[in-house]
Amino acid sequence: MIPLFSFALCAAVTAHPHDPPIVERAEARTMQPAPEITYGPGPELQPGEILRAWLEDQGSKTPKPMLRLPVVLAFEQGQVMGASKAWIGVLPQAPEDAVMLRLDDSALGVSLQDRVGEHCAPEATTCALWLDGTWGSLLPLLLPPVMGEIPTLAVRSVKGLVAPGDEVRVFVQE
Repeated sequence: MIPLFSFALCAAVTAHPHDPPIVERAEARTMQPAPEITYGPGPELQPGEILRAWLEDQGSKTPKPMLRLPVVLAFEQGQVMGASKAWIGVLPQAPEDAVMLRLDDSALGVSLQDRVGEHCAPEATTCALWLDGTWGSLLPLLLPPVMGEIPTLAVRSVKGLVAPGDEVRVFVQE
C-alpha cells in the first residue's frame, strides 16, 4: 500500500500530459520592464494637517497608490550615513506642522543609506530628495502603525535631489 503522503507528493510533481515540459515553460516567460508610472499633482505641503489626512487616505486604499514626495533627511553631526530625522518638505528645518516620517527601505535592493550617499554631499547636515513609495509600512508586523507616532513611508525608489525650479508638492500615481 502506498502511503497517502507519497501519493500527494507524486501528484504535485507530475505535470498534466498536455502541458509543455517545464524547461519550455520557463523559456517562454521573458522579462518585461516594469510599467512606467505616471504621476499627477497631489496636495500642497502646507498646511501639514491637510497633507497628513490626505496621506492617511492614500494609505487606506487598496491597492495603495505610489506617491512621489520631497523628503528632507537630517543627519547626525553631518554624517550622511545615518539619517536621524525625515520630514516632507524642502526646508533645512522642519516647520512646526511638518509631516515627520519613518522610512521603511525594506523594498529597496540597495539600502536607503547607500542611495542617500550617492546623492547627498558627505558633509551635509540635511538633504532633500524625491522619494517614491507607498504610505504605510511593507512590514506591518515589524513596523506597525501606532496612533500618535510618526507615520511610515515604504520607500520604493530614490529619484534624486530636489532641484531648484522643481514643483515642490506631493505627487500621486495616476
